[in-house]
Amino acid sequence: VVANFHQGVLGHRPFGGHFSPLAAYHARSDRYLVLNVWPHTPPAWYSAASLWASLLGTDAESGLPRGWAVVEPPVPRPRCE
Repeated sequence: VVANFHQGVLGHRPFGGHFSPLAAYHARSDRYLVLNVWPHTPPAWYSAASLWASLLGTDAESGLPRGWAVVEPPVPRPRCE
């Protein structure tokens, strides 16, 4: 899963929108591990509530909502012969 989130909501100022993969979920603490790809921001665990809040905004430049994308390998198609 790749998250399109607002870094400022998660406490990373002055940064804005960003894409990074979610690597893990810890059920007991209800936290997600974000493997931040920005070189100056290390991977970190965020509460589900904080991460969700960072996903709810709208991108100021495009006007489109933030969110997430599920990335999966393509489904093999049968060969026609």
